[in-house]
Amino acid sequence: MRTIKELIKYYFLVYFKSTKFVMPFVAMLIFLYSIYSTFPIGIVESYTVSLVIAFLIMIWVGLTYNSLLDQVSEQLLILKAQSMLKYYISKTFFLFILAIIVGTIMTMFPVIQNIINGFRIYNRNITVIDIFASLILHYFSGFVGGTVGSFLHQRIMRDRRLAIIITFGIAILALAKKSLNDTYAVSKFITWVLPPIADVMEKLSDNIYFAPKAVVSSLIYLLIYGSLLSTFQIFLLNKNKF
Repeated sequence: MRTIKELIKYYFLVYFKSTKFVMPFVAMLIFLYSIYSTFPIGIVESYTVSLVIAFLIMIWVGLTYNSLLDQVSEQLLILKAQSMLKYYISKTFFLFILAIIVGTIMTMFPVIQNIINGFRIYNRNITVIDIFASLILHYFSGFVGGTVGSFLHQRIMRDRRLAIIITFGIAILALAKKSLNDTYAVSKFITWVLPPIADVMEKLSDNIYFAPKAVVSSLIYLLIYGSLLSTFQIFLLNKNKF
């Protein structure tokens, strides 16, 4: 566990010493100020849009972080960790921690804004359950985004331009999955492999309050998808040696 902690510290040092975090952070702030500049708005409605943005931001983060470590650096880190599995697991934890940071900012920013604006941002009183549900949904939406963004590692797809195009194509299709399935019924046999972000949106939409059943089922979808994708990536990386 100590090795994994040290690796995560190193990833943070490398990531935040670069300028790769600046644009996702700026994009997040622009979104937050834009959506919460007009009120009153619905709590579930605004947080549903917000967790989609967290998903997209973490895709961006996953993609950009992959470009920071070359193969030589990775080999040295694996040698230091004395375990490829520890190295890959530490990267997964790193992305999840970043998802927690992004999710916390995106959940707590409007809460603070609501207080500053005399509790006028939302069309009803926000509760602790609202905040808790939003936090965990943002965390796991971000986690899925991070795993999608980092999936096409250099050793899985060497053409980085193509990897970026495919990753953002997956993101767009994931958001449009419901429309595709409604228009072309046969697409359901293909779109099930896409991130379940549209499924989460559908479960939460048109609700005034966070329905426990919808929240729990959404979390299960996100957790299973993120875990399976991360496991599949580790399998491919182990197969595709340096």
